[in-house]
Amino acid sequence: MEALVKATPNSLIEYNLTDAAIQALDEKYQNLAITNSAGYKAVVVGISEIRGYRVQVEAKRKELKREALEFGRTVDGEAKRITALLWPIENQLTKVKQVEDERKSAIKAKKAYRRVPGGPYLNIPTAYNKTPAGVMRIPPKEVFKQGGIVLKTKAGNYGVFLRGRMLFVLKRSVILKPRLGMRTAAENQIPTVLSKIKDLIGTDK
Repeated sequence: MEALVKATPNSLIEYNLTDAAIQALDEKYQNLAITNSAGYKAVVVGISEIRGYRVQVEAKRKELKREALEFGRTVDGEAKRITALLWPIENQLTKVKQVEDERKSAIKAKKAYRRVPGGPYLNIPTAYNKTPAGVMRIPPKEVFKQGGIVLKTKAGNYGVFLRGRMLFVLKRSVILKPRLGMRTAAENQIPTVLSKIKDLIGTDK
């Protein structure tokens, strides 16, 4: 049987079996019928021959695919190696940019708060800026980094807005409702706070 060379966009694949050869096999065996022992033997021979070609194609497929997989692993390995060299450079530049972005964000926030009369204020997250568990979604610094602004609402309050949504309302003070363990936590913090104050102002000997 002459070799089949089937063209693909990027390569030639040889399976050593042409369409014409397959057609010849079909014509050779399509009219076989078992009417005696000779007919039975001819069918068995036909099955063996066809199976032989099928096994040959499968073996060739595995061989060709193995070569392709090896090439693919080589390509992936080289890409991984190059990427590993590029990541540190990108990460370093990202850190430099992040520092500058945070500096600009802090300046922008300070300027925004200075324009609000009667300060200083506390940033109280709105319901929109809290998860169902009450955890803040986006902190003030990140809001200003993303373009947040301070605006006066129709009710006369000031708030921090981002893309038309008020994420924080500015308040001079808040009343915290007592919670279980709050007193113990506060008492545990008092010695630490006093210690820090002593470190700052010193003590008389």
